[in-house]
Amino acid sequence: MGDMDIYHARALNEINRKFYAQNASSFSATRTKAWPGWERLMAHVGFPQDVLDLACGNMRFQRFLNDTMPENLPRFYCVDSCSDLVDESFDAQFQELDIVNAVLQNDNLSDLIEAPPCDLAVSFGFLHHVPGIDARKRVIQALVDNVMPGGLIGVSLWQFMTSKRLASKARKTTERALVNLDIELDEGDYLLGWQDQTDTLRYCHSFTSDEAEELAQSVGESCDLVERFEADGTNNALNIYLIMRKRSQHDTEYNQITM
Repeated sequence: MGDMDIYHARALNEINRKFYAQNASSFSATRTKAWPGWERLMAHVGFPQDVLDLACGNMRFQRFLNDTMPENLPRFYCVDSCSDLVDESFDAQFQELDIVNAVLQNDNLSDLIEAPPCDLAVSFGFLHHVPGIDARKRVIQALVDNVMPGGLIGVSLWQFMTSKRLASKARKTTERALVNLDIELDEGDYLLGWQDQTDTLRYCHSFTSDEAEELAQSVGESCDLVERFEADGTNNALNIYLIMRKRSQHDTEYNQITM
């Protein structure tokens, strides 16, 4: 792992596995609206033919695309660890996969994903569930690997500690939870409650601007950062978005010559 030992990382992933297994219905019910940041992302995308959604949840990104481009709907390849969240009414190829466990046990996540090279690969509301910066970089790399040259990668990074209300709740819940749990947390890691149920926990990481920069740079040899911006939430800054374009071989060779 490097930055977090495997024992604690797996313990945090197990907390989230239990959370979604027990609260899939109530969680999905609160995740119906499109995020404003998605519209800004799609301004760069156009009409993709194939879309990979890593940690798709209840497929609300698919619902957003269905509403915004119903006559040009792409083929969807959706991956998530919790099949109970998935909206089976959508025409999508779904793969059940514990993404976090795969990266923690050093599996090649890119090879495990059952999808062709796509025009667009996204992951929204997920990277904050991945413990450790090394593991998060591997998730980003898997998105890059599953995009064709010239394709786009879009991810959101939750920075809930920028919200006074969420930050206060996160600190209190984490402090209470750690009294009874033998778990070590990295800086920026918290254990959050759910709908005022303080005994129902989920592990989340609140990103910083520097961490977002580090993630973008981790794939800098193969991708160009198209745009980085903040959006969503009442403060319009609850998520940091990274939009990256995978270079073609010609782009890479040109950059090598001109450097």
